[in-house]
Amino acid sequence: MKAEGRDITLCYQVKGTGTQNLANLKAGQTLKVLLPLGNGFALKGYKKIAVIGGGVGIFPLIATIRANPEIDFYTYAGFRNKAAVCLLDELKKSKSLTVTTDDGSYGEKGNAVSAYLADADKLKPDCIIACGPPIMLKILKQRLEECGNKIPCLVSLEERMGCGIGACLVCVCKKSAGGNTRVCKDGPVFDINAVEL
Repeated sequence: MKAEGRDITLCYQVKGTGTQNLANLKAGQTLKVLLPLGNGFALKGYKKIAVIGGGVGIFPLIATIRANPEIDFYTYAGFRNKAAVCLLDELKKSKSLTVTTDDGSYGEKGNAVSAYLADADKLKPDCIIACGPPIMLKILKQRLEECGNKIPCLVSLEERMGCGIGACLVCVCKKSAGGNTRVCKDGPVFDINAVEL
C-alpha cells in the first residue's frame, strides 16, 4: 500500500467476492476505508534486514521497504511462476533482490525461504521480516528452529478478517504460550515464536 496526499494505492489479488467488487470499481467511484488498523513491523534499531515474501505477501513488505529508506533490506521474493511475478520495480529498492519461482520460469528455481537460508550465514542480518502463505511461514519457523536461529523474526500473518477491529473473532490464531490472539487487532505482525503457524 502507498499513500500520497489524498491518494492511496492498494495491491490485491482477486480471490473472492470482496476483491472482485474492488476490481469492478470504475474511475471516480469512492470507497469508505477505515485506516490504519493493527500494527506494522517495528524496526527501530535494525540496520540490516532480511525480507522473505511469498506471493501477495510481498505487498506489506514493499510498504515496509518504502517507509524505511535508512535500512538495508536484502529481499527474497518467491512466486508460483513467471506470470505471478509482480512489482519488481518496488522490490529493487532493496540492497539486493533474489527472486524465485516454484517452476524456475523466472529467477532461481525454488522458494524464498530456501534462498534466504542459503545466504543466511554470509548475510548475518539483524532481523528477519516475512509475509506469505501460512505454509511458507510454517516452514520458515521450522527451518529457523532447526538451524538454531537467534535473530529476531517478525511475521505478518495473512488471515481472513471480518470486522478488522477485533470484535468478530474471525481472524483468531493460537499463541505459542497458550490462548488466542486476534490478527486484525493484536497483529497482523507478530514475533514468529509467539504464534502457532
